[in-house]
Amino acid sequence: MMKTPCGTPGYIAPEVLHMKGYDKQCDVWSLGVIVYILLCGFPPFYADNDAQLFERIKKGKYEFLKPYWDPVSEEAKAFVRRMLKVDPKERASCAELMQDVWLSKQAKAAEAAAAAQAAQAAAAEGLGEKLSTAKEMGGSQANLRKLKGAFLAAFVAHGNDTEGASSM
Repeated sequence: MMKTPCGTPGYIAPEVLHMKGYDKQCDVWSLGVIVYILLCGFPPFYADNDAQLFERIKKGKYEFLKPYWDPVSEEAKAFVRRMLKVDPKERASCAELMQDVWLSKQAKAAEAAAAAQAAQAAAAEGLGEKLSTAKEMGGSQANLRKLKGAFLAAFVAHGNDTEGASSM
């Protein structure tokens, strides 16, 4: 158990401020502050000076201010509440938070978005390969002349510099 108070004022857990010892649960508190900020854009604890700030933190005095929190789901708010419990014994552990409903939904949504982005990239890459072959252009002399004309127009538009042409 650690006893030396240290950290950035707005992120310090109440048990650190009480100087009675603290453990890794103080990091869960700090993570709760970070998630709060990420969801609304400002910290949960604020005051005119550090003494007032520390009193608010010790009491766990924060709120989900309107209209900033209106678009945020109740599940996300519950996730934050689980991390910003004043008593570290009541605060969720990292393992418990990893199983949280809201976090699971966010992970699934991120996986789906990544899969969709990968599919889009693969489709775009495949499209680029098709357009780069004369065979896909129909192979006719007229289509090849059009392709050559487009290339020459782009070359002239870039001022005939070899650097611009090689980067196309």
